[in-house]
Amino acid sequence: MRRIEIPRSALQVLLYLAVHPDQAVLRAQVMDALWPDTPPAKAASRLTSALWRLRKALGQTGRDDLVSAGSDGALTLALGDALHVDIHDMRRRTQAFLDDDTLNDLPAPLAADAGPEEPFLGWYDPWALRERVRLELLFERCARAQLDRLCAADAFEPAVRAGERLLRRDPLLEDVHEQLIRLYLRHGRPGMAKRQYDRCKALLAEELGVAPGASMTASLDDAGLAAPAAPAEAVAEDAAKTAPRAARSTTAQAAAPDVRMAYRLLRKSCRDLQRVTDMLVIRS
Repeated sequence: MRRIEIPRSALQVLLYLAVHPDQAVLRAQVMDALWPDTPPAKAASRLTSALWRLRKALGQTGRDDLVSAGSDGALTLALGDALHVDIHDMRRRTQAFLDDDTLNDLPAPLAADAGPEEPFLGWYDPWALRERVRLELLFERCARAQLDRLCAADAFEPAVRAGERLLRRDPLLEDVHEQLIRLYLRHGRPGMAKRQYDRCKALLAEELGVAPGASMTASLDDAGLAAPAAPAEAVAEDAAKTAPRAARSTTAQAAAPDVRMAYRLLRKSCRDLQRVTDMLVIRS
């Protein structure tokens, strides 16, 4: 396999077209996605230059025809034996997994302990971030389906591994914590259930300032694992002090799904920024 160097401006165009393979993409759409704040004439010049560089790089492999322009100027990236796009292969595999509810094993590369590598690392354009979010949600959907199937089959150890894989990807998935708690209780592991609850409670408090939902607490109550109740005098004494905070907590809990999704995306962006900072420090 021959490795070729593609200039970043040309690679940016190639990546964008790779998200829309075998589809005619208008030049205006490409320019708007890649250079949204650039005047149209300058963006058109950048696209022309990037396409020239891209075809020159692909010409080293004898396949400068992979990117073609139609009579209306629309650009198309042709898939085939000469071009493989991994995200489309993953989409096909994940859709096949979701369509067949008899499958319990995730397709590669989703089956890796840490899940698939995040695509478009180092690219922070809105179109790249949107695509990363779509793929992340697709992975989560498959991993959740696997967890549901394993819990339904009462496959204890595989279900625990599936749940932990999801939580390594996103520790704030409260419903996954709850599934594991119910699984532990069903298999007579109250200590593990309590530890899972404590872990979830600490994460939610530290990261979002909210408490676990009522259904998770009820599961522990039913198993006799609830925390000891505070004395009535202490409860009465604290009521006046905590009322405003409790109201805010209730509001935050109601908005928690939206808050958590926004926070997840922010955390991912911060991790990516740290990677870039580390690279700059190393190179300097």
